[in-house]
Amino acid sequence: MNEKSHMIQSLMVCSLLMLSGLSHADNMAGLNQSADMESLKISILGSPPESTAYKIAQAMADDLSRRLKVNLTVVNLPGQRSIEYLKSGKIDGDWSRVDGFNQVVPGLIKVSEPMASHPFLAYSLKRDIKINGWESLKPFRVVYLRGWKIIERELKDVHEHLHPVDDASIALALLIANRADVFVHVPYVIEPILKTHEFKYSGIQALSPPLDYQNVHTYLLEKHQDLANRMAIALKEMKKDGSYDALVYGKGRRP
Repeated sequence: MNEKSHMIQSLMVCSLLMLSGLSHADNMAGLNQSADMESLKISILGSPPESTAYKIAQAMADDLSRRLKVNLTVVNLPGQRSIEYLKSGKIDGDWSRVDGFNQVVPGLIKVSEPMASHPFLAYSLKRDIKINGWESLKPFRVVYLRGWKIIERELKDVHEHLHPVDDASIALALLIANRADVFVHVPYVIEPILKTHEFKYSGIQALSPPLDYQNVHTYLLEKHQDLANRMAIALKEMKKDGSYDALVYGKGRRP
C-alpha cells in the first residue's frame, strides 16, 4: 500500500471515529436529558393496569409527557390511600377528581382544564328504582368506593345506609348477594368490569337517568403550580388537535 493510500485510509478511520464519537455523545446527551426530566406519579382510582380506564389514562399521560417534557406515570390506588399519599407527598397528584378536592387535601393545585366529564350512575339488579337525582337513593342501601368524596358529599348527610368498599368487584358482589341495592360509580370504570366472565351474566345494569354529571380535574401538589398551568394548555391543545378524542374513544388506544 503506497503512502497516498495510507493517508486516505487514516483519514477515513479518523472520520469514522469522529462520527462514532459524535453519535455516542448525542446518545448520551439524549439519555441525560431524559434522566433530567421531572418525573411525577399521579394516582388513578379503582383502575388496575390491565383495565381500559388505566390504559387510556396512561396513554394520555404519555402524550402530555411528550408535550410538557416531563415523565408522568399513572398509579392505581384506592381512593382513601391516594388522599393519604397526597398529604404525605408520596405521590405528586391525582388524575381526576371533582371540584373542591383541594378542600379535602389543602394546598393542591387544580388543573383548570377538565380532564373529562363523567356521568355518575346508579348500578343495580333492581329495575323498579326511580332515579331523580342523589336524594332518590335515600331509601336504598348504597355502596361506593372509599375515597370518592363527591358521593360522600352528596349523600352522607341525608343517607343512613351508605357503605364504602375498597374495590368495585366487591361492590358488585354485594349487589348480587342482596347486601346492597345500588352501587354508585362512573361507567368508564364499571362497564368493562361488567363485561368480564365474573359479572357478564349478573344482570347488573346502570339505571337511567344519571344521578349527575361532573367535570373532573387533575390535581397536583402545590410545588407543581407551573406544571399545572402548562398542563391546562396542553389538554386544550389535545382536545383541539383530535388526539384527546383518539385516545379516549378508541382510535390510537394502546392495546
